Amino acid sequence: MNIDGFSIAAIVIIVVGTIWAFYEENIRK
Repeated sequence: MNIDGFSIAAIVIIVVGTIWAFYEENIRK
């Protein structure tokens, strides 16, 4: 698997987005 800046950025965006969505879901209850 080729790891470059773009791949790292994409992974970070996905992870942060998932955590943020989970966080928002809990806060807005």
